Amino acid sequence: MSTRCYIGVKRPDHSIEFVYCHHDGYPEGVGWTLKDFYSDGNIDEILKVGAMSSLSDTPELCDFYDEENNHSIKRDCLWAYKKYVQNSDAEYAYIFQDGKWYYSKKKYIGYDENGWMQFDMGPWTEV
Repeated sequence: MSTRCYIGVKRPDHSIEFVYCHHDGYPEGVGWTLKDFYSDGNIDEILKVGAMSSLSDTPELCDFYDEENNHSIKRDCLWAYKKYVQNSDAEYAYIFQDGKWYYSKKKYIGYDENGWMQFDMGPWTEV
């Protein structure tokens, strides 16, 4: 089973541009890779290519999906980004802002009146 995540960057207009990553989305995997290798602004190289199977130390070594419509996604604020992840099958969300990486973990909160599982995103924690 894979630990899915989204990797995003907060832009000057407060919008969030992000991509999907299928494997190793937990903080000790994608989180440490982002902190160790993508803290100098080179994350834009990944956003240009789009969704990936796995993140590596350099964009050239990442296993990107080879799809014609593979691209980054954009939401207009941090709340909208967290809502997007909350309603997806990803377990983690990462955001690069103010020169640092942060993550949020999805948590199960119960069932709604129709029997659907409900999730919420936890607080942002520095990687």
